[in-house]
Amino acid sequence: MPLRECMESHTHREYLTWQAFFEDEWERPSRTDNYLMQIAAEVRRVLSKRPENIKIKHFRLTFGSREKSKAPLTREQATAASQAKWLGALGMLKRMTTGKKKK
Repeated sequence: MPLRECMESHTHREYLTWQAFFEDEWERPSRTDNYLMQIAAEVRRVLSKRPENIKIKHFRLTFGSREKSKAPLTREQATAASQAKWLGALGMLKRMTTGKKKK
């Protein structure tokens, strides 16, 4: 479904309900996910020296919760985090220095 059509056919409340549903279902694999885990396990078993050690649970993807740490950041930590975020978004790297000057 195109994005424009989805936005026109659903209310904001329906969207939030949809998001909450997927947040709850994120950790539970669907039938398709189980089939894909089985296929990956079989391919790995074919290529392995010890196929009996390969289990389907090894191919299950786990997702962590999206909760942020509750400890407040200091001004320096917040500045460094913001700077790293912006530099990463712009594709720039912060140059690391050792603090020693070359003569």
